[in-house]
Parts: sequence; C-alpha cells; structure tokens
Amino acid sequence: MTTDQGKGSPKPLPASAPKEAIAPEASAAPAPRPRRSSSGGPLNPRRVWANFVLYARSYLRSPEAVFFTLLFPFILVLMFGAIFGSSSSPSSVALYVQNQDGNNSTTLAFYHYLDQTGLVSIHNVSANAGNMSLYMSQHSYSNGIVIPPGFGERLWNLTYGHQVGVPAEVHLFVNPFDQASAGIVEGAVSSALNTFNTRGLPPVAYFPTPTAVSSTTYTPKTIDYEVPGLIGFAILMNPLFAMVNVTAEYKKEKLFKALSLTPLTKGEWLLSLILWNWLMTIISTVILFVTGVLVFGAHVIVGPLIIPFLLLGPLFFAALGMLIGTLSKKAETAGIISNLFAFPMMFLSGAFIPVSVMPSWLQPYARIWPLYYVINGIQSVSVFSNTAQALVDLGLIAIMASITFVAAVFAFRWREE
Repeated sequence: MTTDQGKGSPKPLPASAPKEAIAPEASAAPAPRPRRSSSGGPLNPRRVWANFVLYARSYLRSPEAVFFTLLFPFILVLMFGAIFGSSSSPSSVALYVQNQDGNNSTTLAFYHYLDQTGLVSIHNVSANAGNMSLYMSQHSYSNGIVIPPGFGERLWNLTYGHQVGVPAEVHLFVNPFDQASAGIVEGAVSSALNTFNTRGLPPVAYFPTPTAVSSTTYTPKTIDYEVPGLIGFAILMNPLFAMVNVTAEYKKEKLFKALSLTPLTKGEWLLSLILWNWLMTIISTVILFVTGVLVFGAHVIVGPLIIPFLLLGPLFFAALGMLIGTLSKKAETAGIISNLFAFPMMFLSGAFIPVSVMPSWLQPYARIWPLYYVINGIQSVSVFSNTAQALVDLGLIAIMASITFVAAVFAFRWREE
C-alpha cells in the first residue's frame, strides 16, 4: 500500500507551462522611476546652454524686439550726442540787433566786443522797424536787443570821461521756450558790457531783466511754446502708427482680399480711416489746449489758420503710414520702419527740444523733417501771430502731403495677389 508523497503540496507543472505561471509575483511590472523635482538636483550646463540657444533664436526672430533692444538705444545716443555732445563750446546763436543810436563810435565798439565773444551771429534790424518785440514775433525770431538813442554817448562819458550817472542799458528780448540760446545771448551781452564796466566806475552798462518775445501785451511762458510741440507730437504718432498697424495687419491676415469681395470700395475704406484720424487729432488738440490753459495758465492764440495744419498734418502721416505698411512684406518690418521715421523726427523737429539749441551743422538737417513745419506753423499762429510764416509752412506741408498721399494710393492694392 503506497502513500501519497508530499500530500497537500502543489502538483508539478508540465514543462510546457508558461513562465508567468511559474512565478506570477516575479512577472510583475517594474517599479516606476522616481520623478525628479523640477527645482531640485544639480544644474546641467548642457541643458542650460540648449535652452539659452533656443530662446535666443526665438528672440532674434522678432524684428521689433531687436529694434528696441539694440537699434533704438543706438539711435538715441546718436541724436542726443549730436544735439548736446558735439563740442565743448556753445553754438553760435542768431541775435537780431536794432540800433537806434546810429554810428556812434562807442556803440560800434560794443558791436565789436559782442561779435568777438563768438557766441552770437549779429543780424541788423532797421531802426524804423518799430516795436522790437512785435517785429520779432512777426518773424518768429527768438533773441534780440535794442540799443536805445544816446547809448554810446552815455557809455563813453561813464567809461572814458569818468563821469558818474545812470548806467547805460540795452534791452534784451528772448524766447522763454528757448532757455539755452537765451542763456548764451545773455552771456554774450554781459561779456561785451563788462568790457566797459572794467574800464570805468562800475556799473556803467547793464541790461534789465530780458523781455519775452510776444505779439501782444501779455508775457509768454514756456508752456505757451510747448503746447504746439505737443500738438505736433500727437499729429505724428496717432495717424502714422495707426495706419502702419492697420495696413500691415490687414495685409498679413488677407483682410483686404475679404474686403474686396464686399460692396466697400478702396476709396471708401481709405476715407473712413482718414476721417477717424482727423477726429482723433482734433480731440487731442482740444485736450492739449484746454489742459494747457486751465491747468498751467497757457496763453495761446487759437486762430482759423490752425485748422489746415490739423487736416494736412494727419493726412501726410496717415499716407506715410499706409505707404510703409503697404510696401513692407511683414508687419514687424513695417513697425521698425515707422519707428525709424518717428523717433528721429520726434526729437529733431522741435517737439521737445528747440531747434535753435542744436549745433549749427545739425539745424539744416532738423528742417528736412515734415514735422518741423507742422510745429513751426502752429507755433507761428498760436504764439507769434506770424501769418506769413505759417502760410509758408502750410504750403510746404500741403506739397509733401499731396506727394505722399498719391504715392500711397498708387502703391496700395485692394485686391491682393
């Protein structure tokens, strides 16, 4: 009688049984690898460098980012360096002299000493020109002096005759907005008068507090001259960048092609945008005038001749923006080109810095920018009441606006290829 061996133990499996059946516990999936913390562990220089290169490539693909990071600071350095850092000596400033004392030898000596300073370039004004402040206002001049009758004789008596009496004086007229050139003129006149003061019993000659150039009885303030510059800035920025962005984006997104399939015509689309830019310009101008008058006490003359500048100025810059956006292949490129126009024009046209304080070699280049004539024209109307100069500026703006508008319309394509 045989007994079962290993009673209760598992029966042996055949050789053909699968391995999973032999040891099910051993066939379980391997344990997952522990996740590494995103902030923990040592830095891997290779990964750092790889991500650096990846970000650099994506950054350099954006022309606008490159412009404002690299090119824009370079432009600023060039402009401010040209304006303020070209030389250690101040620029020669135009000085308009009304000599009411004739050809007195001492008066002519004062002319000589004034010219020897090298700080001013003298321009003679007829003694019959009348009120000097009004004359300068009508011609948009910034700096001038009046030599009154008897100036030379009194100066000679106090200097060489060793007499004692009321000092001889000249009357100085300056532009409050142009403090830099006003300071140069005051320094030159003081230097010329001090030549006589050192020879006599001082003071033998002096000039009273300078008078602000004005066409009326009130005394202009700096804000009176700044408001036209700010209006010019608004006329530049709003239409130019609005039209660049709209034209470039519509072109990029093929919206012009979609619009061409609607009843809207190219002329209607263009006129609607120009009307909008005119409206925004007028609103900005009203805000600037009202704020300047109510908050800062500005005294500006609002005449009908300002209106053409508010129409032709935006028309020119809107046409320029449309031309840039049309000719540019990419929206980013259009933005860069518009900035290359806008920023030099902003600083070199007198919007913030008077052109007269710029070096003499730079001033002709400042006058090639269209914005200069917009600002100068508005300033001629609102500050100086100089209608003749305003009409000249208006004519130049009209010519430039017409040429640019025709070029923009010719280049513009309503139905894209």
